[in-house]
Amino acid sequence: MPTTNYMERSPRHDHGWLKPDPLLTKELGIPNACNRCHTDQTVDWAITHSENWYGDKLNSRQRARARGIAAAQANTPGAVDQLLKLLESEDIPVWRATMLELMTPHALGNPAVASAANTALKDTDALVRAAAVRLLSGVGDARASLRPLLNDPVRLVRLDAAWALSDELEPASIQARELQTYLETAADQPLGQLRIGQHLANRGESPASIKALQKAVSWDPGSAPILETLGLVYQQAGQLDAAASAFVRAANLTPDDPEPIFNAALLFAEARNYPNAEAALRETVQRDPGYHRAWYNLGLLLAETGRP
Repeated sequence: MPTTNYMERSPRHDHGWLKPDPLLTKELGIPNACNRCHTDQTVDWAITHSENWYGDKLNSRQRARARGIAAAQANTPGAVDQLLKLLESEDIPVWRATMLELMTPHALGNPAVASAANTALKDTDALVRAAAVRLLSGVGDARASLRPLLNDPVRLVRLDAAWALSDELEPASIQARELQTYLETAADQPLGQLRIGQHLANRGESPASIKALQKAVSWDPGSAPILETLGLVYQQAGQLDAAASAFVRAANLTPDDPEPIFNAALLFAEARNYPNAEAALRETVQRDPGYHRAWYNLGLLLAETGRP
């Protein structure tokens, strides 16, 4: 049961009784027990021995899951199709929920993903139903299918459904009161104020949302996600300069992430602050030279400012 450090200071034992698979070490960098013991041997040595001893036994769903999940995390082409295929035959609920979570970013652009999630709304396991609700929460035409989950027997599912439909809940309804109670339990923490701010923004209450998010930032000024959320709410309220400033602050906290500075660039451009927009776009492509949307927008800006 080897240990892995979590949160930089918490060594935790691995409780997964998995087959050692040196091939996945070579493909994905996943440690294997063979080489952790035989430290004087190479991974190829371990692959040769394991293939001679076990053959096709190692070519199991453990390997298929690892490859599918790694592909999804790396956003490689075909990853969603891999996950959909795995989901069809997966009998362990936590893995079904994990696969749905990994497909959430593709909910809008892939009808097969939305269809799989709709099926999962009727799953016998609450973890899977909750994951399906979260996946579909960003799909505009999925509201009708989510409403029955407001009365699910498991609170986790009810809360996720209430969160997705918070803008249409009657304040006096059982579901709205349950969601409010849940939000209040963490109101003394930065992430609790973040959730409260998001909830208020979902309901169109921008001034109250900004107040909650500003409190969250003051409690945790080193959190880029809170600043990014504040930027989005400022943008929703039409306060473009404040929104851009929040994204710039988030970008300064995450020097390797191109997203916050790219969002700042778009806001500067929308406010016709072209010098700052150009600087932000150039920083975006410096952080990630393969960021095609940033190159495209930089090209548009150069054309707009007479530099074809």
